[in-house]
Amino acid sequence: MNKALPPPNDDVTCATFSADHCTVAFGTSSGRGHVVAVSKDWQDVNSLRRETLISAHQKPVLACAFSPGDSYLLTSSADRTMRLWCPRTALCKTVYVHHGAICLAFAPRGVHFATASNDNVAHVWGVDSTEPLFEFLGHLGRLEICLFHPNGEYLATGSADATVRIWDYDTRAQIRLFRGHRAPIKALAYSVCGRFLVSGGRDDLIIVWDTTNERWLTTV
Repeated sequence: MNKALPPPNDDVTCATFSADHCTVAFGTSSGRGHVVAVSKDWQDVNSLRRETLISAHQKPVLACAFSPGDSYLLTSSADRTMRLWCPRTALCKTVYVHHGAICLAFAPRGVHFATASNDNVAHVWGVDSTEPLFEFLGHLGRLEICLFHPNGEYLATGSADATVRIWDYDTRAQIRLFRGHRAPIKALAYSVCGRFLVSGGRDDLIIVWDTTNERWLTTV
């Protein structure tokens, strides 16, 4: 299948699907965001249409993420702001100032979200608060990615220090440290059950970990 979304006028820098897989949002180097409605029948190329244009960031969009219920679209930019939007109306609900959020991750309930930042810290924010609620400290390099456990009780982070760490969301304590990569971590994914964590790095390694005991299970 080779279906193309309506092209923007500049480079695409990030993209994400909505939870119902009926909408795609993508950010561009101009600072604009586009929200595109997609038919569940991907053979119907005529169903691809630009639904909403979001334009407020002054520099390239770095990351974008839908909230679990698709009520919000969150974007971060090199202009050092994040913006929370209504994806249907393109109205901006909240503006946050940050240190360069490279990755955005909503908690399962959609009330909080985490940011992986170039200040080596994972910050947790509330959708109704413009200041961070708390943070996770411990990485020795900039954070590249963050991801909530399926049950929302833990946050996994990957860093340029080549480590993956898991944090207890309630106590803020680091509970797991995974070493094995030799380069920055660029991707993380939990299994559906949440026991296994996959990490991908710039060292061309994909490692599967057992989160119960920090065991390196296999390399893909």
